[in-house]
Amino acid sequence: SEIFYAHASLPMYLRAALCLLVRCKPPAGSEPPTLCWWGARAITSQQRLLQGRSATLHGELFALWDQTRETIQAYIPAPSDSLDAPAPQAYDRDRHARMHIEIALAHTAYWND
Repeated sequence: SEIFYAHASLPMYLRAALCLLVRCKPPAGSEPPTLCWWGARAITSQQRLLQGRSATLHGELFALWDQTRETIQAYIPAPSDSLDAPAPQAYDRDRHARMHIEIALAHTAYWND
C-alpha cells in the first residue's frame, strides 16, 4: 500500500473522515441518507493524493456510489420535469444532478468513460 500522507498537509482529518464515513458503519437503518455519498467523497480525496489509481479504492468507491444512487432514489423522489415545480422539487432536482455529476467525475478519474 502506498503512503499517501506525505502529500497531505493535515492527514489526520482525512484519516478521521475515512474512519467515520467508510470504515465505521452505524447500525442499519440509523445512518443518514447521504452517509455513503460523503464516504465516496472521502475516498475520492484519498485517491487524489495517491500517485496512481488504486484498484481497491476503485472497488470501494463505486460500491459506495451504487449505494448512494439507491439510497438517494429511495429517500428523495425523482424530480419532475416540470419547470414550474415548487421549491422542494427544484432542490431535489439539484441534488440528483450533483450526484450524477460526481459519479461521472469518478468514472472520468478512473478512465471509465
